[in-house]
Amino acid sequence: MNIPLSKSTFPITHIHIFTAYRGYLLTVFFSKLHCWQFRVTTLAGDVFGMQLPYDSADVAERVGRNWIDFSSQTPVT
Repeated sequence: MNIPLSKSTFPITHIHIFTAYRGYLLTVFFSKLHCWQFRVTTLAGDVFGMQLPYDSADVAERVGRNWIDFSSQTPVT
């Protein structure tokens, strides 16, 4: 039995930026449930970030870049 799914069944997420920064992958996105957020991905594929809402994409990106700067003493190559 097929049950049609409405668009409201799944949360909507929009990727704002997906960029390399100091050897890490920085992703800034908007989630209908959690507003603007960022995630940091390492070369090994580990993903870091906290589920904190930010007011805008610019703020989430700035916090993500600051998190990378603070977390990495030397860039990953």
